[in-house]
Amino acid sequence: MDEMVRDYSDSDETSVRRIGDAIDGTAFFPGGHGLWRGMTAHGPLPETFPDQPVMIVGHNFAKVTDYERWQKRGIELVRGTTWAKLREYLEVAQLAAEECFFTNALMGLQPHKALGALKTTDLFRSECRCFLAEQISIVQPRLIVALGPVARADLAEISSKVPILSLMHPYATIRHPRLPAKQGRLLKEQLRRLT
Repeated sequence: MDEMVRDYSDSDETSVRRIGDAIDGTAFFPGGHGLWRGMTAHGPLPETFPDQPVMIVGHNFAKVTDYERWQKRGIELVRGTTWAKLREYLEVAQLAAEECFFTNALMGLQPHKALGALKTTDLFRSECRCFLAEQISIVQPRLIVALGPVARADLAEISSKVPILSLMHPYATIRHPRLPAKQGRLLKEQLRRLT
C-alpha cells in the first residue's frame, strides 16, 4: 500500500491522514489485516487466507483518535454500530465473517470526525483506486460488496470482472431496524446466484 498510495497531505491537518501499524485484532484493512479475528482483543490471525472470499469495501477506515484507541485496545470497535449491523447482514445472508475480506476504498483516516467526506486530492483518490484494483487482483474475491455510495463510486471506476453488490452502509441503517435484514437478504440472493 505504501508504494502505491503516497499523496497524503501531511501539512494539512484537515486532510486525509496516514495509517500506521495494523491493529492486532479484527479490523477493516488498512487499519487492520482485514480478516475476521473474533470478538475479543488480539484475536489470532487465521492460519490461511479465505479462498475466494467476499470482499466487503467501506469508505475509509475511521478518524485518527478512534484508530489510535483501537490500536491500543487490539481490536476495532466490533460491538459498535457499523460492525453490529454488518454482522446482521452476514447472519441473514448465512455468510460467515471468516469467509470475508474487509477493506476500504480510501486508504486513510479522517482527521477529526468519522463521518462525512474525506478531504483528498484527485491524485490520492486515483492512487487508492489503483491499490483497490491491486487488492482485488490479489484477493480474487467471488463477490465484492460496496458499503455505501462512496465505495460504490470508487469501485465503478475500476475495471473488474468480479460481480459487485451495492448495499447501504451498515451505519446508515441505525434508524431503520428492518433494513439490516433486507440488506442481508440481498446479499444472500446474490451469493445464491453465484453458486
